[in-house]
Amino acid sequence: MPFFYYPTKVILVDDNKHFLEAMRESLEEDIEYFSNPIEALEYINQQDFYIPELDISYDVNLTRLSSRFDLLEFNTKLLHKKRNSLSLVISDYDMPEMNGREFLSRILLPVKKIMLTAIMDSRSAIEIKGDEIDDYIDKNNNNLVTVLRNKIYKLQKLYFNRLVPSWLYHNSILCNAEFITYFDEVIKSNDINEYYLLDYTGSYLMIDKNDESFLFSCHNNEQSEDAINEYECDIQKKLETNIHQITELYNLQLILPVQGKLDKFFYKADKTIGEYSISFAKIDCKKPALI
Repeated sequence: MPFFYYPTKVILVDDNKHFLEAMRESLEEDIEYFSNPIEALEYINQQDFYIPELDISYDVNLTRLSSRFDLLEFNTKLLHKKRNSLSLVISDYDMPEMNGREFLSRILLPVKKIMLTAIMDSRSAIEIKGDEIDDYIDKNNNNLVTVLRNKIYKLQKLYFNRLVPSWLYHNSILCNAEFITYFDEVIKSNDINEYYLLDYTGSYLMIDKNDESFLFSCHNNEQSEDAINEYECDIQKKLETNIHQITELYNLQLILPVQGKLDKFFYKADKTIGEYSISFAKIDCKKPALI
């Protein structure tokens, strides 16, 4: 699970201009198209590659994250950078100037790579996968556009995953398969375009394609007990059932709201995974200026 995700650039290279035009009409992702691999290679290797740094502390036992990274400061560093980030290159295999394998091997940036092929058998394609190539797609697939969309999203997530040290996932809900599946369902069904981790338990600020903000709130038993002890009996009974949450996003930090504003920040949990309860709700929060 990435700690953050935002739209990045994809490049698709194919000498068949009719194929490129068909993809341009079918794919909504931020994609740049090249029919000449030499021109594409020159363009790619001139890109200013930027790897953001995460300032995250942890406790001595690595049992959980002890603090979140400063989201506002983090996005300040990304200003003017992230919208131009290149995360994925897709290339046809059979091209006259150079084949796709050679083209992808000559890319200097640490981006994800997909091979498109209509002439290579699956065994040969599997053999080259991993040899500087992350995945391959058969161009003859009847659901090519759908497959491409899914592969693009999958590899862009992996692109962001590698920016986060693997030890940060130790004993975290972020590596739970059921959590990841549910998270992806929420992303797809609500047209979420970008998201940012808010705390160690797996709560995220999410922003859709219309710049509307949503809170994906994930609470564990410890947080629920803190909320139960904070409020009066009628609120306690609802919280004790573990099907309700109460939380407020204030200055990009999750806090327990004051007594007079409880109704506004009281959410029904949509999903329970072990000791974690999850709610998803639209919130009255302007998109941060630097996101």
